[in-house]
Amino acid sequence: MFDQKMNRFIEQVDYIVKKEEDEVLITTEVAKVMKELLANNYTLPKKFTVPNKEKYVLFPLFVSADEAFSIASAVWDVGQTTPIHDHGTWGVIGIVQGTEYEERFKKP
Repeated sequence: MFDQKMNRFIEQVDYIVKKEEDEVLITTEVAKVMKELLANNYTLPKKFTVPNKEKYVLFPLFVSADEAFSIASAVWDVGQTTPIHDHGTWGVIGIVQGTEYEERFKKP
């Protein structure tokens, strides 16, 4: 379904998640391999980058067999936002195209 670069990235993330237990180490290592993937202007297939005019869209790209991690493409059109939320788990964000503005909140 994906090209060799994305398949390699999936393999690397799978290896990291199986090897590490500490979430800080997982995110640090996954961020490194994501940075490598994106360093050469990696682009997803067009069908995973098309915005929806009414709201942001999430395209699930990969879910590991044991559901230990997933990879998704989140696409916002200009000016779109998400509600305040907490993913409740570790995560790494890579910007493939455009700019993301993020505002962080602390729970009271």
